[in-house]
Amino acid sequence: MAVFFTLLLGGGARDCLAAAVTGISLAAAMEASARIRLNDFCANGICALLIAITTLFMERWFMPGIKSDIIIIGAIMPLVPGVIFTTAIRDTLNGDYASGTARIMEAVVIALAVAAGVGAGMGLYQWMTGGLSW
Repeated sequence: MAVFFTLLLGGGARDCLAAAVTGISLAAAMEASARIRLNDFCANGICALLIAITTLFMERWFMPGIKSDIIIIGAIMPLVPGVIFTTAIRDTLNGDYASGTARIMEAVVIALAVAAGVGAGMGLYQWMTGGLSW
């Protein structure tokens, strides 16, 4: 999925190749987090951290010149809680305010985990390499 979202966001062939590698690492991280039964917050945060680090390392050492921002955005799209958000709106419009509120809070928490994971990954990468690379 990361490849198609990267292509949709304007990435080229090299960007799609990098997104494929990032998507494979995302799938492996999701599988590992499911096996050790991590909750959604931790799993999405760790997966987002891995996406950022993988993409930035590829940009620096393996494929200089790729659009890391587009690749990161394309790769985190499977983690975005779109269905949960849509269900929350539907529940609220149907008058089930408790369920709607619970689901919207779940969507917000998952989105915060993804944002925190990408931010932590970018910060960790910056700390490991000793400065900004982009």
